[in-house]
Amino acid sequence: MASFASHIHFRWLYHYVRCLHNWFYYRHWYFLNRKNVPEDKTPVLVVGNHQNALGDPLALEFGFSDRRLSIFARADIFNNKFLNFFFRAIYVLPSYRMRTDGQDAVQKNFGVFNEAAQRLIDGSTLAIFPEGTNQSGHWLGEFSLAYLRLAFDAAALSDWQKDVKILPVGIHYASYFRFHTDALLNFGQPISLKPYYELYQTKPRTVQRKVDELVTAQLKTLMLHIENESEREAIEVIREGVGRGVLERRYGGKMNLPDALAADKQMVAMLEQMIQDEPELWESVRDEALDIEREIASYGVRHWVFYRSWGVFRIVMSALLLLVSAPVALVGLLLTGPIIIGIQPLISKFRNMGGPFPLFQSGIQIIALLLLPLVFAVVAVVAGCCTTWYWGLMVFVLCFVCGMGAWQWSVVFKKCHAACRYRRMMRDEEGFAVAERWRLLYHTLKQRL
Repeated sequence: MASFASHIHFRWLYHYVRCLHNWFYYRHWYFLNRKNVPEDKTPVLVVGNHQNALGDPLALEFGFSDRRLSIFARADIFNNKFLNFFFRAIYVLPSYRMRTDGQDAVQKNFGVFNEAAQRLIDGSTLAIFPEGTNQSGHWLGEFSLAYLRLAFDAAALSDWQKDVKILPVGIHYASYFRFHTDALLNFGQPISLKPYYELYQTKPRTVQRKVDELVTAQLKTLMLHIENESEREAIEVIREGVGRGVLERRYGGKMNLPDALAADKQMVAMLEQMIQDEPELWESVRDEALDIEREIASYGVRHWVFYRSWGVFRIVMSALLLLVSAPVALVGLLLTGPIIIGIQPLISKFRNMGGPFPLFQSGIQIIALLLLPLVFAVVAVVAGCCTTWYWGLMVFVLCFVCGMGAWQWSVVFKKCHAACRYRRMMRDEEGFAVAERWRLLYHTLKQRL
């Protein structure tokens, strides 16, 4: 167990990660219903949905920055001595899993859970993802009931005197993979375990199942959850494609993330109701949406080009902006390129693995972001040694400016390129027909909302 001194020793690294994560990787953070968080020193087990590998634990860590948060992470990252010391110093605990660590290693969870239960009773806030793995889309997976055994074991340590609470927290992102996007934490109502203490001592599994139903039911309302398992892929395609255009037009333009979450829930509810009440219409909408998705992918465009205006004037002005800012982007690319290009094989590897593994991309990007300031610091030190210290400081600041400039340049370039492809598609007879089919589907969904 790391000492308090070692924890203090690593706080600078914690704040470094937090600064880059909150200032650069995410543009806006939204905390909804934060008043629901119990007062500090209350035994609270935070239960969250898990859809973004490294992003989810960081979101909870920074969302509870005013208190000491203990959180679980996969056990294999503790194999390295330095990482083991570092993670334990910032109150991260290992979680052993059958499929990755084996049967013998899983037995170690008993000792880890005892330690976690003691932290809970001592006043720490504990966070866990009971799904045990990332979900590859917007739905809540099945929970392992071990988190409730941990909570009730903590209550038993206090001789059933302290009121242990479960706090569901929904985590939602504007995008899993896009840099400089928005993220949201939606805090639910705390669930007190005290009313279940007496029954738990005689019928633990019955109580665990009952409380788990309460937790999962509430968590589904705090996130974007697609209940219909067989049609999830199609619902996701419609929501992200045609549905996004319908919602933005309906609500008067680009929405902030809380409004977008509410609108997406409305869209999903409408589609699931259509599946139940009008199966023939749903089959028609689903087949058309999936076919259009394949068609527009063959033209190399995305859905957003259909519901945002990109005329010739705007394309020309964007091209001029790209030309003028190219020198800054080039310098930024030279500074950031080796790391950004270097992580691509690893990102491609996880994408090709399928399942939940593509969601490791955001974690890889965050780690790359943490390395960039070190590269900038080396460049600044070299510049300072060749000139003076204040020129070195200026170079360090300019590295950040050029790095952000290169990223923004790439965003404008991708949009401009997509707009050119869209206009070329519209000149093609088959492409124009696909666009008309998209608009017809758009109006069909718009009338249903």
